[in-house]
Amino acid sequence: MMYLRVTKVLLAGLLLAALEPASCKFTSRVRVPDPDKPMTRDWPCPSAVDIDPCVCESDEYFNLLIDCSEVIDEMELFRVFEASFPFYDIMELTIIQDPLDPYHNIRVLQERVFGRITFERIRITGTKIAEVHEEALVKSHDYLTYLNLANNQLKSFPFETLVSYSKLDTLLIDNNNFTYLYSIESASLHTLSVSGNHNLLFDLDVFTKAPALTAIYMANIDLDELPPNLFDTLQNIKTISLEDNYLKALPENAFLPVGDTITQLILNGNLINDIYHDAIKGMSGHGFLSMVRNKMEYLESTVWLPIFEQAINGSINLAGNPLVCGCDIAWLMLAADDRYLSVLTETTTCNEGTVVHSLDKQYFVEHCPAIIGRPMQLHTTVLYVTPVCHRRKMWSQSVWASLWQIVVHPKQSHGNGLFSPTSFSNTLLISFLFLSS
Repeated sequence: MMYLRVTKVLLAGLLLAALEPASCKFTSRVRVPDPDKPMTRDWPCPSAVDIDPCVCESDEYFNLLIDCSEVIDEMELFRVFEASFPFYDIMELTIIQDPLDPYHNIRVLQERVFGRITFERIRITGTKIAEVHEEALVKSHDYLTYLNLANNQLKSFPFETLVSYSKLDTLLIDNNNFTYLYSIESASLHTLSVSGNHNLLFDLDVFTKAPALTAIYMANIDLDELPPNLFDTLQNIKTISLEDNYLKALPENAFLPVGDTITQLILNGNLINDIYHDAIKGMSGHGFLSMVRNKMEYLESTVWLPIFEQAINGSINLAGNPLVCGCDIAWLMLAADDRYLSVLTETTTCNEGTVVHSLDKQYFVEHCPAIIGRPMQLHTTVLYVTPVCHRRKMWSQSVWASLWQIVVHPKQSHGNGLFSPTSFSNTLLISFLFLSS
């Protein structure tokens, strides 16, 4: 009987591996009982009695899944993994607890707490764990692909050991108590999420040794200033989320990856009202930029037109911003074939609630002649009058008043049908005329 049972298991494993190797979520395994060990009725899992209160299941591919959510403390966790396991390679460990439950008190993942067992996936959430020892997962260095430690009470994690996890693809440490994110060094890591760690600090080179990153989530970490060139070493970055922070401005080269790879840039729920020229680069043609619930008032063409060009086959969502919707968006409204308007989501509205897509284009034709198709018309006008009015006494009071309004109060002068808000270069040029006249 033992021979027949082993034969059936062996044949079943080989058949599953041959039928759909590419579509299997987990690796198919051939489990053969150790002839020197008694075969329990729970095989290929260890004895249910020995690992209680943990529960072991085997899926159709003979992968072992262990749930230890009912473990009460470190000592009990130690005891479970001192039991006799038929196999040491476990596919997934799950511990999901309620941090408000007084009966669950795992506070540290101690050194070699899992004995000889290796894991490919670990999900430990909702516990009171505050510290992970540097050798807690040492046996899994060559196997671990997914590590989810979100929603615990972590203050300490051995970031310096990440380089040893040769297959680690995903690291989730959201909603813990980290105050400092050390430099991430990993050749395999694709997804990193540190959202919800308040007042989180990090070095400017935090990502330079993790070139494979494709997704970074840093939402709700109380970030109030974004340093330039933070992402400029990333060759394959696709998703960056910095939502629900306190960013007020995006500096030049805020987003400058190696190539045009960004497909999702999420900046919702910040305080952004100023974007520097070339702040956003590297968007893919079908990329999505979301800046919902910020403080943007004006969409100057010198800043925003290049951004729309990058995402020309994608979309940009500016809903929830107090957009003035004056002549500063004439370039957006009047571009041929709605080239840029088609990129803007239909949820984007002006500050009084009008949907931008529903604005009357004829208004911009009639009231914004100076910038229709010629966003730098202000330069031409100023240069034209300079030879005639090169002395201060030759300027009329009304001309001086107009220029003063444009230079000192550029955004108040917006909407009068003459100019869009002045760019930095416009201000420099007019200031020069003031000084030289």
